[in-house]
Amino acid sequence: MVGPRDVGTEKTKRSDKKRALLLRLMPMLVSLALIMIILFMFTGRQQTWTSEGDGLVDLISRPYIPISPEEAKKMLASEENVVLLDVRTRQEHDDQHIPGSTLIPLDQLGNLITDEIPDRDTAIILYCRSGRRSKEAAAILARLGYTRIYDLGGIIDWPFEVAKSY
Repeated sequence: MVGPRDVGTEKTKRSDKKRALLLRLMPMLVSLALIMIILFMFTGRQQTWTSEGDGLVDLISRPYIPISPEEAKKMLASEENVVLLDVRTRQEHDDQHIPGSTLIPLDQLGNLITDEIPDRDTAIILYCRSGRRSKEAAAILARLGYTRIYDLGGIIDWPFEVAKSY
């Protein structure tokens, strides 16, 4: 038969084991919570609509909305507050660019964008040569609080008119 002291000792041992397990798991749980908070904070969320106009598709977890050349051309023609932003170098822009685009090279974007486009709800369509820099630009704009960011990708995929210097 177990005496009163033995029961208390068993409860204490179980309690000590639980406490030890909790202490081992605590750093891992805290790290996991911090990672989730950071991911939530730095993952821009925007609503996107289908080109067919059938309503809200889904919230997407990237700071930009991919847009096709056809959709971009239509948006530029039909909406007033849209900026087509070229994030390539001055030389690349001078050689060839989409008519009506504004140049802010990627390496100057963070410093110049708020002067050029102060309204953070302005629709901004980004492009570069192949699409890599436009994605980087989208991340910069999202961090600065811009909310309507569209990534056209590269001018190499633009099937419409371009202005050339040669």
